[in-house]
Amino acid sequence: MIYEIDRLLQHWAEEFDRPGDTRQPPSMLAKAMEFGGVPPRASGPKRSTTPFGGDLSDLAWDTECALKEIDERHRMMAFEHYRDGGYSEAKCERLGIAKRAYYKRIDSLHLALQRYLTEQWQRKKRA
Repeated sequence: MIYEIDRLLQHWAEEFDRPGDTRQPPSMLAKAMEFGGVPPRASGPKRSTTPFGGDLSDLAWDTECALKEIDERHRMMAFEHYRDGGYSEAKCERLGIAKRAYYKRIDSLHLALQRYLTEQWQRKKRA
């Protein structure tokens, strides 16, 4: 397991699992209470807007784009492991694999994502 890629995928999952689309904007009263008076007009940190209306950090959006470019099997494992609560026996049964194979697939996902991101970075660096 590659620790940095694991943290990146955890961040990606957390960003996508935020209820951004269903979250109501804070009321004026809540804003006034938070700021102790009239709230500032700034909109806060700039974030990437996704096609489906939510907002994500640039890092999570880049990870999402990278996952779309690598093998579908790796993308499925990213969803299964990071966005669906980690390892479980039931998940292995549903996928038809043993625990050891499950973690080998996670390792393979980490390597593929690291390879893709490294290639992208080198491409940008040369340009």
